[in-house]
Amino acid sequence: MKALAVLMSKKPRNKFRGLLLFEVAVATAIISVSLVFILRSFSTALNALKTATKYYQGVLLLEAKDWDLKIAGLRQANQEGNFPQEGNFDEPYKDFQWAIHKEPVEDTKLNQVNLSVSWPQNKGRNSVSITTYVQQKNIF
Repeated sequence: MKALAVLMSKKPRNKFRGLLLFEVAVATAIISVSLVFILRSFSTALNALKTATKYYQGVLLLEAKDWDLKIAGLRQANQEGNFPQEGNFDEPYKDFQWAIHKEPVEDTKLNQVNLSVSWPQNKGRNSVSITTYVQQKNIF
């Protein structure tokens, strides 16, 4: 009887002490899907960073070209007829092109001047530009 009491007082053993193969497979699938989404978000972030860097470089080159044109003396260059209307930047920005376009504004003595910088990105071209108005007597 004592032996029966000892057997009945012991707690029943759990038959499933470890993880089942199914549970391991489900956990692996969840981790794999999570890693795919995390890696995809990193890839998207890197592409966004590359695009932002190109835009930043484009804006800096646009500002530099604007100052170059002001310093070079647009009026003198236009009067001599040798002012370039478009061109490429030097190394390391050879992928960037600039263009300037001016046209008179009707019924005023103003010219609208548009300066733009463009570059190839993915399958197309991106660009930034500025537009200003200047008096005709002070412009090229």
